[in-house]
Amino acid sequence: SATAGLDQSARTTVASFQQLDQRALARLRPLQVRIVTARAGDTDVTLAKRMRGVDRPLELFRALNDVPVGAVPAGTEVKIVTD
Repeated sequence: SATAGLDQSARTTVASFQQLDQRALARLRPLQVRIVTARAGDTDVTLAKRMRGVDRPLELFRALNDVPVGAVPAGTEVKIVTD
């Protein structure tokens, strides 16, 4: 059943967790949302490439910003995630 599959996926995910040692903890840095201004020639793809520390940056960029797919007008302020 779908519930059994979800349960197994959840167990597999939890089993993959590992405790971080002190060095790994010291290297962790929180992600930040920054406001940047699009320049001439910027697109959703070029702006998404500036994002760091996230999976699927283009999809996240599109979710954070109400901009057209493709070219982003110069002067438009958009949000990007960085470390």
